[in-house]
Amino acid sequence: MRRKSFFILACLLLLGVGLAFALHAEDNRGRRQAKRGSFAQSAPPNAEYAAACGECHFAYQPWLLPAASWNRLLAGLDDHFGSPIALTPAQRRNLGSYLAENAADTSPNRRARKMLQGIEGQTPLRITELPCMQRKHSRLDATVLKRAAVGGLGNCPACHTTAAQGDFDDANVRIPQ
Repeated sequence: MRRKSFFILACLLLLGVGLAFALHAEDNRGRRQAKRGSFAQSAPPNAEYAAACGECHFAYQPWLLPAASWNRLLAGLDDHFGSPIALTPAQRRNLGSYLAENAADTSPNRRARKMLQGIEGQTPLRITELPCMQRKHSRLDATVLKRAAVGGLGNCPACHTTAAQGDFDDANVRIPQ
């Protein structure tokens, strides 16, 4: 009888400890998700930007480049990485305003500040040229970027499953084979 009581007590104790660990793990998961949410602050969607830029490639979040870079990109649309982009003056003004208002140097996004580190007044035209981006992806084997399913460092949504929402958290990375 005494042995049975001890066994029941031990089981109840283990059950209680297991429940405490489960609740603690769930609480930590909620904290991690809340923290990731603060990284995922993104500019409000802009249909004109999505149509003009997202037609040919991933429409990068404006906070990934400083305003000077976006202005330089818009000024050079006659030869946008080898292709001319035809926009009306009104479209250029609208896109310019949207990009400048949500650029890395004006965004409240915590990762936007990281994008600015190391550029010291330069105006990079490619997000892949940013020191932050290069550092973050430096451990990737070059063969990964050459995979057809990845297509290069500039194809963010290939690996970052929540890139379209502006969330580039490591927890949401799935590298295609």
